[in-house]
Amino acid sequence: RKIYALWKEAGVVGAVDNATKDALRAFVERQTGKAAPEFCSPGDAAKVTEALKAMVRRAEGRCDG
Repeated sequence: RKIYALWKEAGVVGAVDNATKDALRAFVERQTGKAAPEFCSPGDAAKVTEALKAMVRRAEGRCDG
């Protein structure tokens, strides 16, 4: 659930252009080789969440100016 929440937040702050579930699945596959967040091991999930957090921080930093 955390991955989905972070993905939604990334869409809101403009870190991703396409915040659909299909786009999330593609992102997860690029990061982990797994087809969807549901198939991630805890280590894979941590890798994805940290990447998403970094994307959100960068996007928020652009907004703060």
